Order: sequence, then structure tokens, then C-alpha cells
Amino acid sequence: MHQAMATGDARLRVSTPVQPKPGMSSNASESTTLAGDTLTATFTRQQPATVDRVHGAGHTVLTQVAASGATSESRGEALDVVMRPARKPSARPQKGAESLTAQIDRAVQQGHVTLTQTQVAKSGSTGPMNATADRAEYSGSDDALVLTGTPQADPSITDGGMQVAARRIRVVRASGDALLTGSVRGNYAGAGSQGTTHVVADHAEIHRGSQHAIFYGNSAQARARLWQDASQVEAPVLDFDRAAQRLTAFGDTADASAVHAVLANTASPAPAKKSADLIRVASRRMVYTSPPADKKTGTAAQRQAEFNGGVNVQSADGTIRAQRAVVFLSPAASVKPQPNAGLPGLDGNVQRIVASGQVRLETGARRASGEQLVYTPIPAPPVNPAPPAAHPNNGSSGQFVLTGTPAAPPRLLDPAKGSITGASLIFNSGDDSVVVSGGSTNGRVHTELKVDR
Repeated sequence: MHQAMATGDARLRVSTPVQPKPGMSSNASESTTLAGDTLTATFTRQQPATVDRVHGAGHTVLTQVAASGATSESRGEALDVVMRPARKPSARPQKGAESLTAQIDRAVQQGHVTLTQTQVAKSGSTGPMNATADRAEYSGSDDALVLTGTPQADPSITDGGMQVAARRIRVVRASGDALLTGSVRGNYAGAGSQGTTHVVADHAEIHRGSQHAIFYGNSAQARARLWQDASQVEAPVLDFDRAAQRLTAFGDTADASAVHAVLANTASPAPAKKSADLIRVASRRMVYTSPPADKKTGTAAQRQAEFNGGVNVQSADGTIRAQRAVVFLSPAASVKPQPNAGLPGLDGNVQRIVASGQVRLETGARRASGEQLVYTPIPAPPVNPAPPAAHPNNGSSGQFVLTGTPAAPPRLLDPAKGSITGASLIFNSGDDSVVVSGGSTNGRVHTELKVDR
């Protein structure tokens, strides 16, 4: 057996030629550096002799630099590497034009492993990705690194303001893409968010090139879930577009209630805790957008969540059913933009909901139908409010404005007054009043109806 040992900040560098891509030098190569307090190399017996195995002990470092410039560096207590011969690619294969060198076939690093993946700097880059694990195993055949932990501590990665842990994490070295499996959970502080958002899932994917983080539920109908304070979203799939700060939640196209969302509807800056302070929405699909803050002023645009494929909205004021609904939430906090966060926070309060398409409304004993409904949980106070005695408050203050089409105006069925139609119907849950505008005979009819309880 032929061996060589180096001690005291020992290092071994291996260069591996690669097939050049457009724009690369014809001599393009990847470099691998092994370091540690002690390195022991075992050589092959055939001539010329090449490195077969390397064992490192104490403060080991494995650094790999791709031909593109992407860098992967891992540190741990012990390192074992198995090498294999590699042939130098030739643009024009000729007899005798290839030479032998070495590359990593397999590498195992153990003991408080830390990993840093750095991609080539470019527009939209999310910066380096960091990871921790008890064990990291690299396979040269698929250029991937598998991270595992201990029963007490799972491996985790931190990427673009998001930290996620799982039982097993597989990272592709060249791209930095990651696949997480088993008890996935994470948290992040979104740009302009006042708190931390948490997420749990069965498995997840992180695509660094497209800046997407996708979380999945499992086949046992357990949905992926994220929450911040009292607000939350559950769905079979949660897809974060980090560049656009957009969340898409969806599932099986046949499931009309694949997505469940709970949103705060209080105007108070304090977190919503009471059932009356929450709005629950079920639909087939949701797209939630939190536009990035203005780079100059730091002012953020209004957040909104679009639900479609059939929508059911429940609040303290009533139940809304429609084909589509857009929920408008208060803007994110006016703070300095955080380009590395890139994930939407859920702490915006509901300001209004616009439902459309075969709208059905149930509020108390009343039933109404129309084509479009605007629901404001806390409407602006009237210019000339009526005396309190004339409008007794029932503990809620929501307002509904229902409209239809010329051929099918909105319709209200009231147990006390029968069927009522008009160009628009305005329901005020705070005082049980209904304002009917635009009757069937002319466009100037205005009727106010109050129902005693």
C-alpha cells in the first residue's frame, strides 16, 4: 500500500477537466481542494500512480469550484474521499489526445458540518446558501450532496432570508437546488413584515435559478401550512416566487376547497385573536401577492389575495359564495427594501373583498344573489351618521354592496319584507339596514329598509 501523510494545515488540490460550454476556455476545469489538520492519501498501484483515497482529520475543509465559478465549501471534523480516474475531454477526439486525471467519486464529511454554496454573481441573485448537518455525503455521479442530522438535530439550510430544516436534504452542487424530505419546517421574516412567518410540509423543493421555494403536503390529505400570528394558509402545494414576492396555493383541480385561508379583518394594529376578527376563505386556488417596497421611498403597495375556482368566504357578518374573489389587505410596513427576503408576510389586515360570478350572500336570515359583491369589514364612517338610537349596533359593522346586470339585477329575500330588487343593494350589518338604489321603473329610486329584531 502506497500512502503519504501530511500534517499541520495539510492541503491537497485536484484539477478535473470538463467539457467546455459556449463562452468557456477550451481548457476549462473544476478544482477541488481538501484540507485538514492531517491528510492521509492512498495511491493506486498502477503506473502512473494516482490518488485513490484521502482521509482527513481535524478541521477538515472540502472546497469545490465549478468551471462556471460557482463555489461549494463544507467544513467538518472528519473527511473521507474516494477518487476515480477522469478523462480529459477533447473537442476533436484523436488517438492519444486524452490524458488521465482524478475526480471525486464519493466524499463523506462528519461532525458539525457547515456548508456554503455560492453561485456566480448575477442580476436577481439571492446570495449564498448556508447549511448545517451532522453528516454530508457527496456523490460525484450526480454532483449532489446529501445532508443528514442526528435524532436531536435535523440538517437545515438558510437561503434568502428563509431557514428550513428537514430529516434529509439533498443539494445539487452546480445549481444550489435543494430537495428536502421528512418533517419539513421553516420560518422567514418577509420584507415589510412585522413578524415571523412559519411553514410546515411533508417535503419541499428550493430552485435557486428561478427563485422558487415549493412546499408539499402528503398523500394522507395533510396539507402544507404556513401561518403568521392568527393568519394562515393551508393547501396541498404552496409555491413561493421569491423574486415577485408571490405565493400560489393550489391542489387537485377537482378539489373545490383545496385551499383554506384565515385572514385578519381587524383595523387594530394588534394581532387578531377573536373568531369575529377573522375571515375564512376556501377555494380551489389562491394567488397572494405582496409587492416589493419602492426602492426610493420604501413605501410598499397594497397586498392582495386572488381566489378562484369557486370561493366560500365566512365572516362574522355573513357567508359569501362566488366564482372568484379578490381580498385586498393593508400594505406592508414602510421599511427599507430587503432584497434577500423575497417572501410575502401574512400580517396585512383585510380592507375589502370583491367577489364576482354567481354571487350568493347569507347574512342572518336574509338571502341575496347578484353578479358582484363588495364587502368591507370596517367601512368608513358616514358623513352624516344617524343618531345611535335609530341604528342600534349588533356588535358588527360590516357593509355589503351587491350589484347585478341589467338583465339580472341583484335580489334580496327578506323574511319580513319579501323579495326586493334594484340596481344595487347595500347591507349594513351594524344597524341591520338595507339601502336599495335604482328600481325597475326608473334609475332614481332610493329606498331604505330597516328590519326590527
